[in-house]
Amino acid sequence: DIMHCVYRLLNLTQARHWIGDVDLYAVLVAALAHDMGHPGRTNPFLVETGHELALLYNDASPLENMHCASLFRVLKKEQTNVFKQLTKEQYKTARKVCVGTILHTDNANHFVMVKDVNKAYEVNSEIVEKQASLGEGADLTPLYEHDVLRKDSQMFLELFLHFADISNPLKP
Repeated sequence: DIMHCVYRLLNLTQARHWIGDVDLYAVLVAALAHDMGHPGRTNPFLVETGHELALLYNDASPLENMHCASLFRVLKKEQTNVFKQLTKEQYKTARKVCVGTILHTDNANHFVMVKDVNKAYEVNSEIVEKQASLGEGADLTPLYEHDVLRKDSQMFLELFLHFADISNPLKP
């Protein structure tokens, strides 16, 4: 469900034009693993009760940190390492995308993300409005692709996974 939503957002935004294949693959892997090993409790509950995860991660996004650690523990095994064919640099990129996007699924980051998206819009409003005026499915303008999407690609990937994670109430 979450992976499909991220995939759909990537397609709607023509992501193949503004991010590389490693980033695309990594955000989809992150979508699969973003709730890996979830114990069914919230971060505030874990912190308030002094849960082992809150202690381990110093009260900072204990669940999301655990999800990342769980994913990369699985990836350490040869038979389950979906990144094993990547070069060292590609692996670093994939890890950055996975960790960044999973950590941003913590709802504590929600309003900071909204602020960041608003700021990106304010700085590039003319470019964004020109792209929007072309209509859905139109080719990306070079300025929109470069000055908006490529410039803040990690932010958009983080936003897509966060959106997918909280979007269930919007689905039929």
